[in-house]
Amino acid sequence: MMKRRACLFGTVVAASAVATILVSIYCAQKVNTQGFVRHVVKSSNYRVWIVIADNDHVFAVDLAPINIKLWEPLEPTFPFHFLQIDPTTERVTKEGKTNHIFARAIIAEQEQTPYSWLTKNYRYWVIDNQNNVVFAARYIAGPSSWDGIISSIDVIDLSTREVKQTIKLQPEVAYGTMALHPNGTKLYLSVSERDVGGIVWIYNTKTLERIKVLPLDSDHTIGDMHFSKDGKFLFGAIDARGVVMIETDKDEIVGWINPPKDRVFMPRIALSSDEQEIYIGLELGLRRGAVAAINVAQKKIVRVLELSPTGCTGVVRVGDKLFAACLDGVYVIDIPAWRKQR
Repeated sequence: MMKRRACLFGTVVAASAVATILVSIYCAQKVNTQGFVRHVVKSSNYRVWIVIADNDHVFAVDLAPINIKLWEPLEPTFPFHFLQIDPTTERVTKEGKTNHIFARAIIAEQEQTPYSWLTKNYRYWVIDNQNNVVFAARYIAGPSSWDGIISSIDVIDLSTREVKQTIKLQPEVAYGTMALHPNGTKLYLSVSERDVGGIVWIYNTKTLERIKVLPLDSDHTIGDMHFSKDGKFLFGAIDARGVVMIETDKDEIVGWINPPKDRVFMPRIALSSDEQEIYIGLELGLRRGAVAAINVAQKKIVRVLELSPTGCTGVVRVGDKLFAACLDGVYVIDIPAWRKQR
């Protein structure tokens, strides 16, 4: 989904000079002393796992074509190996190869859904069910199988599969991700411009007019975005910069949550079912991989759970379970039990 070469730890190398000082605002917990955590996918060697989900479909995707060495650049090659995990039994029910790292696209590719036709030309899309249209990111080839440039976002009528409108994008802009407001009126597109850094472009979905440009005060851009259920807030993560909270009425930044000084955030985040907490992966250098819980109202980290000998790349939530991808596999955390650990 992004115009950049995937590298192990991404932008973490640039942050390696950050002092390894434990911050006092959270309490770190050890996974081997907690009964509410289970290691459901184990790797004999470090792999670049990511975990993605769509409703009750959970996938662990291995981006590493060979056994990786820490700090060496990673050159992922399609197709990727994936495991499908049943969120109830926490067992692997299927494995195979995929050309996608977007859960709905993997489902469409593997199971032949009404959206399977989208997988031929698009890697990522968001659906406006109210107006029966899909906003789909179209890519053009990059210098390797992983690299690619998003050239446009096509607005497609789902009933006819006809492209009704197109948002043309500049080829020099690096694309992060996109999100559709729950009421269907605005499309949020995170990008990184060469001389500006990370920004969010906001479009009117009817006219496709860009109605606002929101600077993020960061060299990088948002890699994963989630709305609150009422659409009032949009949350996004930017590695070393932090988690941003955007109030969507005026589309203004109303808060940042900074990562611990000894780690950086990874871009994939999840919201708790009651929306009181945000969950996010942590890693940096030789520090243990972990997952942090952020209290939304307090705008600060309230718990950190250490999971892995090294980095955790991201999380997804299914019900009251949190699935966390780390370089040694996938863990599942019972959220209510974790919350009781103070």
